[in-house]
Amino acid sequence: MADAARRSPTVAQLLAQLEDRDVVVYIGSGTGLRARGLLNFLGYGEPMTYLRMSIELRQLAADRTAAIAHELMHALEIAESPTPIRGEADLLQLYQRIGWQVSRSGDVESERARVTEARARGEAVRGTTRSPG
Repeated sequence: MADAARRSPTVAQLLAQLEDRDVVVYIGSGTGLRARGLLNFLGYGEPMTYLRMSIELRQLAADRTAAIAHELMHALEIAESPTPIRGEADLLQLYQRIGWQVSRSGDVESERARVTEARARGEAVRGTTRSPG
């Protein structure tokens, strides 16, 4: 996470924005995930919503940074919900308002997350190709 925040001001900003919200994001990584990044609802306990982010390790650093930014934006969208997200049904209702469902398994998407991902990828690529000095 620290590496992604160094590579991308967008990731650093998202982390700062989430710091004061009623959302806890557990972060993990692995290989063989069904996507570059995933954010899953874990539970709700007044006033906190608990989420788990999983990031696929087998991708370039810039792509990992972009996936982290994408999932952090989803976490922020959940944190900004006018009503608490207490379960999968609430999550689906949120994305019916602000995004769309992409699969029958309940995967959801938003334009904000897609734009944020592209911005973070650009930052990470520019940062990794910048010459020293």
